Amino acid sequence: MNKVKDKIKVSLEFEVVDQDQLFEAAKRALEELRADVVEKHGEASDHQYGLPLEQLIKEELFDPGEGQLHLASCLLVLLDKATINGAGVELVASSAGPE
Repeated sequence: MNKVKDKIKVSLEFEVVDQDQLFEAAKRALEELRADVVEKHGEASDHQYGLPLEQLIKEELFDPGEGQLHLASCLLVLLDKATINGAGVELVASSAGPE
């Protein structure tokens, strides 16, 4: 485990121009994140992203109460995928929602 050098907080605002494209990108990111976890820790892993893919999609990308696609969660998965391997940062907390 690396020693934390600095903590940073970033606030971003996005406009979704293609919901289907965002969903597909987030779904691909989940597939890659899951494959990485399974490769490193095995199929029965209790690590984040270790669940079966369909369950991950349901839990990570959709609002649990309404069952609707949660756009901000899609973006968080993409950000996590972008930073998880070798970017020198780790996503440790997130909060997301509509404007």
